[in-house]
Amino acid sequence: LSVVAHEGLMRMHGAPCSPLELLDLARAQGRLGELELRAAHVVAAGYAHPAPDVHLMVNLSSKAILQNDVRPDDILRALASTGADLS
Repeated sequence: LSVVAHEGLMRMHGAPCSPLELLDLARAQGRLGELELRAAHVVAAGYAHPAPDVHLMVNLSSKAILQNDVRPDDILRALASTGADLS
């Protein structure tokens, strides 16, 4: 059994702020969940055609979920819009 994982990280070349500053700003404006869902969407778009035995795991912060009432259906809709097979 082998486990190989990839992590989607925010990297913004030439941006006026760092990823940490962007997360702090989104949190302060009550939009952390929106930002994290968008990031999950971008990562899932790169996952849209995996091998049959590959699984996608999505990890959102508890603060995003609690602050913005992000529900499992929100996550599934964001991921499904990429064309990824979520079965």
